[in-house]
Amino acid sequence: MSVAMSSLRRMAAEVGIRDNTPEDAFRTYCRAWDLGLLQETVDAAKATLPRKLSNDNLGSDLRLISGPALDKLLNFHKSITDKARPTLHNFWYTSQPLWASDAASNNTQCNVPTVRPVVGVPLWFARFGEAVDRDLPVPPSFASFLLAMTQHVQEKSCRYCSSRSASFLESVWKDFLACLSAAVTLAECDFTFPEKDTEEPHETILEITDFGLPFVDKSADIILRAADDIDFRVHKVVLGIASPIFQSMFILPQPITTLEDGLSQTIDEKEGLPVVRMTEDSRILSSLLMAVYYPALASMPSHLEDAFGLLAAAEKFEMDNTSSLIRILLSHPDRPLITPANAVHAFAFAYVHRLPDQALLAARRTLETPCTLEDHAPNLHIIDGALIHELACYRTRCRATVLDCIEAAKSGKSPCAVKWLKPAPAVEGQGSTCVTITETPSSVPTWWDKYLGRVLEGVSAGTTYPSAKTAVDRAALNYNLIVHTKEESCEFCPKVYIKRVEKFATMLEEEINGAIQKVQLSLP
Repeated sequence: MSVAMSSLRRMAAEVGIRDNTPEDAFRTYCRAWDLGLLQETVDAAKATLPRKLSNDNLGSDLRLISGPALDKLLNFHKSITDKARPTLHNFWYTSQPLWASDAASNNTQCNVPTVRPVVGVPLWFARFGEAVDRDLPVPPSFASFLLAMTQHVQEKSCRYCSSRSASFLESVWKDFLACLSAAVTLAECDFTFPEKDTEEPHETILEITDFGLPFVDKSADIILRAADDIDFRVHKVVLGIASPIFQSMFILPQPITTLEDGLSQTIDEKEGLPVVRMTEDSRILSSLLMAVYYPALASMPSHLEDAFGLLAAAEKFEMDNTSSLIRILLSHPDRPLITPANAVHAFAFAYVHRLPDQALLAARRTLETPCTLEDHAPNLHIIDGALIHELACYRTRCRATVLDCIEAAKSGKSPCAVKWLKPAPAVEGQGSTCVTITETPSSVPTWWDKYLGRVLEGVSAGTTYPSAKTAVDRAALNYNLIVHTKEESCEFCPKVYIKRVEKFATMLEEEINGAIQKVQLSLP
């Protein structure tokens, strides 16, 4: 065993598992995981700490990692954060005597001391701690520590902090690093390489039972048996009309074997009726048959996974009418199944069930959310990094599309700008125009131009999500108008542009939504 492992480690070194720099650590982690090398995987996981795990930082490297490997790495980072946070908080509280004991004779206190939550330490030191807390588990640098103090000394002319000795600052920094190192050591105990299950699965024998009403008709001529051994008594003619797959199976002689479409025709019989074994469980099968037999009474399963499983089953059996009905129920305006809150989850299950239209719809819903790697964590048992990367690329393309729409509106080139941002006519008794008109081609008031400029900055920086709903903020637009009216004493804009704000916002939303509809999603 040791000889085989030594050989594997030599092979790993040949393919590049040796240099765990922050830039290469993630790729090294993926290779070590794939080769099953525990120690190299742990070392590489630690080496990933200097970089935050995010779509932007990892980029195309996300395509290299499996779902379970990414899940373990995210949990490793979270474990360090959870263990480091209380330790560091305790450090900030107990560091007050250090500052007091090193006080200069004539400067006994920082110009800007803290009051809460840590009394007696400089404010810049406490704020540095807050920044470290936000960035965990990414460790800060000594340079950033000194920069925070230097900026404070220069801005506040603080003689107290400028008199801190180099040995004192190094001592504080070493104590701080010791806290982080302790957290990493503790977190290592939580990192274990998953063992492969070598045991053969135990077959569970279930008691075969009937589903019950309404699928107990005595005139039924065939039984569909769900994967969980629940029987449905149905009629060949009804299934044949609903599905060409069933129709061909009933008309043409079929071999006694498992078919590619998930059906299996066997010689099983029950009470003189042939039994067809299905791959769908009774929850999916009951909903599917209800949509076939009683479409007016059909309802969508409450769970997202079941709803997608139902649609996948209808499409597998080529039940076009039933599929259309299910799609209508899925997109019901009063109770849509896919919402921004569950969009990431919906995207994963739509991909698993091979539903590209629903995957695209879910991807669009994610545009109203941050969609971080942590948001994918509950689904990493069914998806991998390649799918996450494609969603991130789709969101990037949508962001560029939204930026183009806003830029066109700001420059006066888009339809909504041409219609609603054209120079307003004079208002009787109030002069010819607003007191602050831009020199841009759109010739709009500066408050309107500045609003669109802030939207551009927000979408570019990622602080504003790339969707029509989030990019077009009616409240902010109206607020800018109110502030402008008061500060500039402008009587023109309230009487002219206030009527245009809502129409402009609506039309801009429509333009953005139309542009996003054209952005394609390429599923791996």
